[in-house]
Amino acid sequence: MRRSLFVVLFVVAACSTAMPASSGTDAQQTANALDSLDARFNRGVVESKVDSIVNVYYAPDATLLVAGAPPIHGREGIRAVYEGFYKTGTVRGLIKRKSLLAADSLATDIGHYDLEIRSRTDTSRVIAMDHGNYITAFVRRGGAWQAIDDSNVSEVPAPAPAAKRSGQ
Repeated sequence: MRRSLFVVLFVVAACSTAMPASSGTDAQQTANALDSLDARFNRGVVESKVDSIVNVYYAPDATLLVAGAPPIHGREGIRAVYEGFYKTGTVRGLIKRKSLLAADSLATDIGHYDLEIRSRTDTSRVIAMDHGNYITAFVRRGGAWQAIDDSNVSEVPAPAPAAKRSGQ
């Protein structure tokens, strides 16, 4: 039983890293389109263009999952998240895909992100820093790819709980 379960898991894992051959999807064309979309996202982050990030990268009905918050649905909610970053300070960030799986009008990528927010008044002071991994599901509508579901997982350990004072 264990051996057959291992074989099934191995086959599923092996298939999940390859582009389906019969999907009718041009793997290179999809990769190029998503590379272009990622580049526009990265440029929007560096140039502090929240509307460009939200309107180009995310589908109108997209969902964003971030730690410590319920799912955020739609562009307006996602816009509020990004505006919150920019209200905090100067934002620098980057996403970079590591793998891609696509078929027809759906694609999923897994990648790495880096995020840094610095004080506007003292650019040497880092207010927040994060890095981790993301998984994004894309949908192609009207020939254009956009993120429909986006989630990130930080690699930065959560802060240790505050020590209790004696008598509490």
